[in-house]
Amino acid sequence: MHTLIEPDNLYNTVCRAADLLFQGNSLIETNVDALVAFILANTHPYKGFLFFTTPAIRASGIRLVTGEKPRTLLLANNAVELETLRLLALLRPHQSAVRQVLDQANLRLEKQCFASVCLLGECAAASIVYLRYLTALGVEAHRAQIAHGLASLVQDRSDNGKWRHFPTRFTRRWLLELPRELSAAELEYSHP
Repeated sequence: MHTLIEPDNLYNTVCRAADLLFQGNSLIETNVDALVAFILANTHPYKGFLFFTTPAIRASGIRLVTGEKPRTLLLANNAVELETLRLLALLRPHQSAVRQVLDQANLRLEKQCFASVCLLGECAAASIVYLRYLTALGVEAHRAQIAHGLASLVQDRSDNGKWRHFPTRFTRRWLLELPRELSAAELEYSHP
């Protein structure tokens, strides 16, 4: 577990763990407990965020889990928070302390423009981070928002397997995380 947790960089730790899970690996229970404890011990509240970007995270260079560099602070700051919340939702969604963090974060997130899948400017890419978080919380519970997100992708197609406003590899990652019956058309469109 010591190789997974980077004590001075919560976001790198979160991205490593998320990538392991995406690749189909699993974490043993003791590692999950240690990872969740590490995340909960590293909150950095600021202006409604619970996991705001720290100077150490900024200094290391923020990248999305797919390696793409956020072009805006809105995306960078929300990626750090939402990827962290997403991992908590995947690992221990019913743990009391995790549930409290998710509920508190949702109060801020529900009010954000990107929560409604905005296609304007910097909100568009943040919408995908939010949709990945909702997917982790449960596809059925958030089916309408996910369907709206998929419809927005269709609307934003650039006719080359990409989208005008959404980061390509990151968007594909979300599509791969969805049930195939929901994402098949966009995955076919975006096939490299």
